[in-house]
Amino acid sequence: MVTDISTIIILCGGQSSRLKTSKLFLKLGSKTLIEYIVDKVKKYFKNIFIIVKNTEDAERIRVFLKNVKILDDTVKDQQAPILGLLTAVEKVNESVFFALSCDTPLVDLNVADILIKSLGDHNAVIPRWPNGFIEPLFAVYRTEALGKSIREVLSEGRFDLTSVISKLSKVLYVSTMVIEKFNPDLDCFLNINTPVEYEKCVRKIKKTLF
Repeated sequence: MVTDISTIIILCGGQSSRLKTSKLFLKLGSKTLIEYIVDKVKKYFKNIFIIVKNTEDAERIRVFLKNVKILDDTVKDQQAPILGLLTAVEKVNESVFFALSCDTPLVDLNVADILIKSLGDHNAVIPRWPNGFIEPLFAVYRTEALGKSIREVLSEGRFDLTSVISKLSKVLYVSTMVIEKFNPDLDCFLNINTPVEYEKCVRKIKKTLF
């Protein structure tokens, strides 16, 4: 797969309250979750940026991931994905990037490739479910347009990513019904937020891990 978009941003700022431990260091076989994701995405993306809220997490990651760039969140006293994206648009010198949440380890590079190649002159390409729910953390963004939208939402005292997307012009939504043809179980959107979801994820990748 060839693309002009060589940068991925992995957001790792969640609190992991339901798992009672940092998602980043959950074990998937012999690897941590963040190692597993990086090993997958490095086959496609040349530049990998990991954005963390917790400085201790950053130091732990640096011990075992040497070829990635780790950035501390610009805003430390708030928890919201748009703050991680704000850090990306302020600190990553790329005009376009792919955004991924660290709790979606079953990332499908074929699906990412489809989204990236669909960008054209759009400001974003985002998967959308039939019920209207979107997947903004498995999506492609133009940095300048995203930054403008984020700052506008923050100036209004809001922190929700839905508002950010609503202010973006020229957004291409790709139906999950289309993506399903390439990723039949839509595993690429499976989030690890609970112990049950963690076990489900482990079961799905067990054959490739052991």
